[in-house]
Amino acid sequence: MQTQREISGAMRQGMDEMLQFEKKTGEKRRVHSYETAVQRLSAANPTLSERSVHVLSERGLLQCEGGFVFSRDLRVHFVSHC
Repeated sequence: MQTQREISGAMRQGMDEMLQFEKKTGEKRRVHSYETAVQRLSAANPTLSERSVHVLSERGLLQCEGGFVFSRDLRVHFVSHC
């Protein structure tokens, strides 16, 4: 069972994460060429095969004016506060 202090700390952390998320979503996304986006994904995940990188790129990139942006939901990194 969590103590009041642990619950308060977890709630504060959750609120801080939400504020950071709101700040990031307000920032302009970085636009990449397809090749650059693939290189970034591969560099961040060196264990992925070339095929896996391309499959994930097809699913995780959105085409926009000037190139592509990563379409990730930053909320997946939030800690569960239940």
